[in-house]
Amino acid sequence: MKYTKTIFFHLNDEELKDLDEEADIVGITRSEYVRRCINETIMKPTININYCELNREATDIIERFRVVADRAWHSKVLDVPMFRKVIRDAQTLMTKIKNELTKEINHEKQK
Repeated sequence: MKYTKTIFFHLNDEELKDLDEEADIVGITRSEYVRRCINETIMKPTININYCELNREATDIIERFRVVADRAWHSKVLDVPMFRKVIRDAQTLMTKIKNELTKEINHEKQK
């Protein structure tokens, strides 16, 4: 088959290195590797959840974990009540994500 269309996309240094390594491992060109990835990938519909909100909540929890760790590192004392609160919030978020995913999966099955 003759390839007549050209596309352009941008990669950072790490992504390009990974692409080159993966293509070299299987002994094909970058182009062939990308084509195979595209042709062999089965796309699934995006699950209808609020990724931005969940990401914001996760980022907030990660930041609070960092604060607890920094305080413990500098003071050599763990703020146990704060640590427990962050753990509870992380568990609550994980349950929320699980419930939203389960709801969406069940909704998709009903279609």
